[in-house]
Amino acid sequence: MAAHTQQALAFVRAAIQIGYDKELELTEVAEAEVIDMRRGLFNAAKLHGVSLHCNAERQKDGTFTLRYAVHSKQDGRAHVLNKHGDDRSRWPYNPRRKGN
Repeated sequence: MAAHTQQALAFVRAAIQIGYDKELELTEVAEAEVIDMRRGLFNAAKLHGVSLHCNAERQKDGTFTLRYAVHSKQDGRAHVLNKHGDDRSRWPYNPRRKGN
C-alpha cells in the first residue's frame, strides 16, 4: 500500500465514524502534498467501500485546506449520474475502465 494511502486511512476512518455527508477539513497542507493527500483520501475511501469528495482551497499563507466528506456508494453513483449523465465516456473518471 502506498504511503499516501496509509497516511489517509485514519482521516477516512474518522469521517466514517462521524458519519456520511459531514464535511471535514485538513488544514495547512503544503502545496507539494496536496496531490498525494487527495490520492490517498480517494484510495483509502475505496478500501473502505465508500465514496468521497475532496476540494482543495489555497489559503493566504500559501498552504491548502482540503475539505472532504465520505458518502455511501449509492449516493456517490447517484451524484455522478445526475451531474454527468449515464454515458460513461463523458465522466471525468470511469471506475470500470481498464487500468483504474
